[in-house]
Amino acid sequence: MCNICRMQLFTKMKFRADKHNSTAKRRSKTGGKRRTMNTSTPATAGTLGHDARSARQILEVIPRTMRIIRSELRLAAKSELSVPQFRILVHLGESALNNGQLADIQGVSVAAMSRMVDGLVRRGLIERTHDATDRRQVRLALTGVGSQTLERLKSGVQLSLAARISSLGTQPKEDLLNGLNVLEEVFK
Repeated sequence: MCNICRMQLFTKMKFRADKHNSTAKRRSKTGGKRRTMNTSTPATAGTLGHDARSARQILEVIPRTMRIIRSELRLAAKSELSVPQFRILVHLGESALNNGQLADIQGVSVAAMSRMVDGLVRRGLIERTHDATDRRQVRLALTGVGSQTLERLKSGVQLSLAARISSLGTQPKEDLLNGLNVLEEVFK
């Protein structure tokens, strides 16, 4: 799962928590009664409490971060690509996938993904190829132009984020990098 997908997952989780006013309802194992769990109260003191506070901060920081990244992407793409199209290129930059796999990753129907893929194929950013072992399977991969476009857009967003980070002191920069490494390890 790429970092953009992880962050979108966090955004969805935060939305759900907000939607339910900091309570999550789930069925009890006994009798099917609704039981309300208050998510605004941290767990007991100690490790579990620290873990809960860390989880809460992730749910607060990641969506805000993703809004900024999406905004920067829109500026870098200048109407060249939508955010979902950019995400398709990111996933295909990691490995060739089929339409169904991309639809699952993006959380859209196969038909909606087909429409997005058709547009990217027409623009020469991705190509369809038949799987060598199963001709019924159509693999999607970046073209040379698609790879160049993806790298250019990623570089633009990266420069913008680097400009924000540059205002930090040395220690906060190291802390940020260490924290991101830990996040990457947690969500492998």
